[in-house]
Amino acid sequence: MTFEDIMVQILHEVTGKPKSTFTPVLEASKRLCPSHRLDEELSPAEAEKLLQGFRQEKAGIRDWLIEGNRQAREEMRNGASLNWRKF
Repeated sequence: MTFEDIMVQILHEVTGKPKSTFTPVLEASKRLCPSHRLDEELSPAEAEKLLQGFRQEKAGIRDWLIEGNRQAREEMRNGASLNWRKF
């Protein structure tokens, strides 16, 4: 399991959205921040430990996503454009 797999799993669990929803966001993240280790493989024990830690923080992750959404909407109202395709 990779860091990307873990992120997708947790985002899926927190939002209830299909895992495929998060592919474009993570692909853009990999292009924008190539130093991130999203493709790094973890041992099953490491992956499970990380998943369990994130699962304990689901409420905080959900709040973080809601706040990010609010900020993005505010930016859009202020004239910013959000176009993932440019990345």
